[in-house]
Amino acid sequence: MTAFSPHSPHSPHSPHSPHSPHSPHSPHSPHSPHGGSTVGSGSLLTTADGVVGHWNGSVDTDILNRIAELKTYKRHDSNFEIFERLDPVHRQQIIMHDLAVKLRSSRRKNVKNVRATMIRATNPGIRNLRLLKVKQPKFADFGKQLAFVRSYADLRRDRLAEIVDQQANIVSYFGQNGFLHRDRTKWTLELLSGVQGAVSQLGMPLKHFGYCPRPMDYSPKVMPVIQTPSHSTFPSGHACEAFAVATVMEFLTRRSLLPVTQANPRPKLNIAEIDNFFMNLKSYSSMRIAARIAENRVVAGVHFPVDNAAGALVGTILGLYFVWAMAGRWDPKPQQSNYQNLSTIPKFRMYGPNWDKDFNLEIFQQKLISGRNNMNKRYYRYIIDPALTELGLDPLLPVENATPLLIDLWNKARAEWYPVIGTKGK
Repeated sequence: MTAFSPHSPHSPHSPHSPHSPHSPHSPHSPHSPHGGSTVGSGSLLTTADGVVGHWNGSVDTDILNRIAELKTYKRHDSNFEIFERLDPVHRQQIIMHDLAVKLRSSRRKNVKNVRATMIRATNPGIRNLRLLKVKQPKFADFGKQLAFVRSYADLRRDRLAEIVDQQANIVSYFGQNGFLHRDRTKWTLELLSGVQGAVSQLGMPLKHFGYCPRPMDYSPKVMPVIQTPSHSTFPSGHACEAFAVATVMEFLTRRSLLPVTQANPRPKLNIAEIDNFFMNLKSYSSMRIAARIAENRVVAGVHFPVDNAAGALVGTILGLYFVWAMAGRWDPKPQQSNYQNLSTIPKFRMYGPNWDKDFNLEIFQQKLISGRNNMNKRYYRYIIDPALTELGLDPLLPVENATPLLIDLWNKARAEWYPVIGTKGK
């Protein structure tokens, strides 16, 4: 098999996509953006011998003084000047770390026959709070979804090019929603790629802790058109990542987060923003792109619709959490029951065993809306009634500020869409 075979080894959830105009990463060597070779390195060696001559290892005084003037890192400083100097791959590692540092994936312990995984947020001064809980379907439930997989297989010929490319390329497709280019929207691309990588890191433990078989494990007649990944089918990693990227991009480019003024550079985000987002979900082209990317995995024969139902929720909620952390406001010493001065987000649940239908954006929006304050544990559920805090139910999760570096990155990415941000407040 060649390296271009759809069945060749690949990393389906890598944040580093092929180098297209929408990708922030281009091939490079230490000395050239056009790549290097053994011959080139040998030429550099002989050039150095001919130019430098004898050198005893002494330090140039002017250079030493310039290095000493570099800004030193402080705890509450983003150190963005140094960050900009890094290689794009290394910047991605820092972005992914900072996005996920306050979150951790886990599984429900000490309960027999309950297959549930969750993502918790850790905040100083407040106990760990569950942001998201996902309950896996029973293995027999997946078998009932094979009929959907068979129906979607009829689209394979039309979707094959997308399916193959999207194995390792997700962010580029959002260039159809807004002008993404590595020169014009450098920081937007790096932020979106970092979001994809952070969600992949958080999503893989969810898969591992609650392993579920893939479609081809239920029938050899599925015959996927790409290599089936070795990890769990539930939740869909592509859905997690695509919906997270779509959510962040939607808020990154929407004007409703304005005005931003010097007096209020980081306005408090409220629950009304989430409600409005859910009510209009299927009208956003970014979310439609995410839904198509997720659907293509079912068409390919490597996922069930219920995998996308869970992945879409995981990705959307993580995307909201990242936006709230980078653009919201946090009181470092809040009262446990007082959320008035905080940016907050509801805690969500997804009940996989109840999902006996297909998945698309209309169903996703409908079930999200119907899941508000719904206590019957059907599909999705989230509670946003602050009065319940008096009963000790903690329906809202305070969102701590992101690191100073991420806040600076968010502001730079926002400025690529609204250059007046932080200056004129329009």
